[in-house]
Amino acid sequence: RCSLVDYDLNYANQFLGLLVKQAREEKEWDQEYLADELGVDIRTVRKIESGQSNVAYDLLTEIIHALEICPQILFYVDDAEKGMKMDRLYRELLQLPLEDIKMVAESAYKVRQWLDNQDADSEEA
Repeated sequence: RCSLVDYDLNYANQFLGLLVKQAREEKEWDQEYLADELGVDIRTVRKIESGQSNVAYDLLTEIIHALEICPQILFYVDDAEKGMKMDRLYRELLQLPLEDIKMVAESAYKVRQWLDNQDADSEEA
């Protein structure tokens, strides 16, 4: 897990671009529609998605809200492939009522813990 202190700005821009493109495509928005939603020029969206833009905090906040990107994943996951998968799941979970989210998360945690213990036990044998 990386921290904000160790955060590589180039990686951050690339990762943000991947997350923005993924979330935009999931919503079936084109770049022009996203630009309009954010009140920016389409070239700005293109630069963000290509990882070539340092995004100001206020615009980053708007992007996170408009596209329902998980900030914790954006700032703390240092594996882009894993982060993209997690962010996709995050948006899927947001479709569920709160109690269902809690049930799924607790169940997944317990099953993952059990599986990890099984793996550890089989390695010891």
